[in-house]
Amino acid sequence: MPQSKATEKKFLKMPSKDVYYICQMVDGSLDGLGFERNIEGFMGDMACSRLLHDYPKFTPLHEYIEEIVTDVIWEEHGVDESKLLDAHNIRWGKKLWVDHLLQAHGFQYSFVTWAAQVEDKSAEAYLEYLQSEDILPTLAECVAKEAFHILFANRKVLRNFGERAAYHVLETAPAFYSEKLTAKGYLKRASIPQWVRDAIFHRDKGICVQCKADLTRLINQQNALHYDHMIPLAKGGMNDVTNLQLLCESCNLKKSHHIVQHSVVYESWYEY
Repeated sequence: MPQSKATEKKFLKMPSKDVYYICQMVDGSLDGLGFERNIEGFMGDMACSRLLHDYPKFTPLHEYIEEIVTDVIWEEHGVDESKLLDAHNIRWGKKLWVDHLLQAHGFQYSFVTWAAQVEDKSAEAYLEYLQSEDILPTLAECVAKEAFHILFANRKVLRNFGERAAYHVLETAPAFYSEKLTAKGYLKRASIPQWVRDAIFHRDKGICVQCKADLTRLINQQNALHYDHMIPLAKGGMNDVTNLQLLCESCNLKKSHHIVQHSVVYESWYEY
């Protein structure tokens, strides 16, 4: 039986292996181990507004990934077009990186076919054309959703991103968006939408990420489920799906308003 559109929307196509390259760059940039990007420009000054919204589905982490994808694409703006048009050249399989992404995502564009129709055959002009046709933003958004799907399962990456954001919530936002903050200077608490609760519950498999207590209430009813801000609001945490985790009542009360070491333990799919 064909799947309904409502069912299909819950599945994400990930056609390109380059998504793991993007994940590596995001992780590395947050760890300071390479692939550094301008996080200050992304979160600083008035740009910090992107950190202050209540539970957007396209999160600040999506936007950060999107910016990295766009930056990497534009790094090839100065490539020698003669090498790309040389049939004997094997650089990137005779393609710009953006063309690999475009092909993987079903876009019928390439530098070679485009160059056959124009006088200015530079890579920069090609990227400007893709930008003007809204192809680059659409592509970057697709790739950002794919990379987010992978990174959302990694609490270390989410914690690192949240810590970078926390500085700007506490130190930058008061100068521009004080109405979003409490009198003490941190974000006002927002109610957690059901889609966020569902996402966190299923990502963390109904288990307290600290003590591994079962919170599904299928086995017992002793453990109350808490949706905990990994970076507490009082420490600059965001009202964002990337900043939540499952804790049992006992672990949540112990944590209180402190930042504790994030869990690096994940349930294995099978025994070794």
